[in-house]
Amino acid sequence: MKKNDITTIIVIVAIAVTSSYFITNYFLTNITAEKVEIKKSEIIKSDIVEPDPNIFNKKSINPSVQITIEENGVSQ
Repeated sequence: MKKNDITTIIVIVAIAVTSSYFITNYFLTNITAEKVEIKKSEIIKSDIVEPDPNIFNKKSINPSVQITIEENGVSQ
């Protein structure tokens, strides 16, 4: 390569780097600080509440038990 080609490449790279620097700063530094309100969580209590007896009782269905449906004494 000739000296002119190398200088041209260096000038183009310098212009690209400086322009990308200023363009990036223009878009990223326009972010303004906004006030944000955060919800406060409730304090976790150590009180244990009894479960609803209509849902949790001895007659309720246990989903972890395997159920076999039989028709006329033959399982399907």
